[in-house]
Amino acid sequence: MLFKIPTIALSVVLGLGLSACGKEKEVAPAAASAPAEQTVAEYRIRTTNQPYPPFNIYNPDNTISGLEADVLAAIAKDQNIKITHVPYVWDVMFTDLKGGNADMVGGGLVKSDYNTEEIVASIPYMRAPDCVVASKPSNLDNWHKRKVALREEDDEEEDLMQNFGVARDNIVYVRSQYQGLQQLLAGTIPTMMSDCSVIRYYIRQSFIDKKDQFHLKELPRTESDVDANENIIFGVRKDQTELLQKINQGITNLKANGELERILQRWQ
Repeated sequence: MLFKIPTIALSVVLGLGLSACGKEKEVAPAAASAPAEQTVAEYRIRTTNQPYPPFNIYNPDNTISGLEADVLAAIAKDQNIKITHVPYVWDVMFTDLKGGNADMVGGGLVKSDYNTEEIVASIPYMRAPDCVVASKPSNLDNWHKRKVALREEDDEEEDLMQNFGVARDNIVYVRSQYQGLQQLLAGTIPTMMSDCSVIRYYIRQSFIDKKDQFHLKELPRTESDVDANENIIFGVRKDQTELLQKINQGITNLKANGELERILQRWQ
């Protein structure tokens, strides 16, 4: 879809002095140029309608902010495009993309979140490793043999069981990372596993006076696991080849000029 933004073309009018028989003849100024229209491509990104800070934060005035919102705004500026956020229900988000109602999906997602038969992955704009957090350093020793809390919406059970040997009965659930951190301090759970960026965000925002009571351990990954589970990407609809090129070029430019690192530092 194209979004037209009118811009005014600035023309410089030069007064030309012509001499004839010692007299100057005035030349009428050129007529001002008519307003020109610059066509800017507009694209729609679907993200889940549930907040996932620091990547996406929904504000009371129905605007969206956060790490990924800042990355997209910087890409749009760099590539001279317009990107509109359209939050949607997680279970329908990808079907909606396939139906042509969106151009890409995002929201702090990794390749394993996508059906790669329906999307093309952009290059990653950051790595977001998973961490185990505990309120007692000793609980990080043999953490995989203890109870491990997960956020209810996170689909991490298979990862914990297959890659880290956590028993199914040792996986418990919390409504949010915030609630999990509360329960760690209360001693009702020994550990919680989540995205390191999300854990650090909640500690900084809600538990800054107790930050020294939390101890984090980054989970080891193989190279293929990092690519599938830790590299944050955008999923672009397969027919949107031009958009994919612009997203990738924008990320590349932001890495080169240091703007991407400044955004990440602001939110981590």
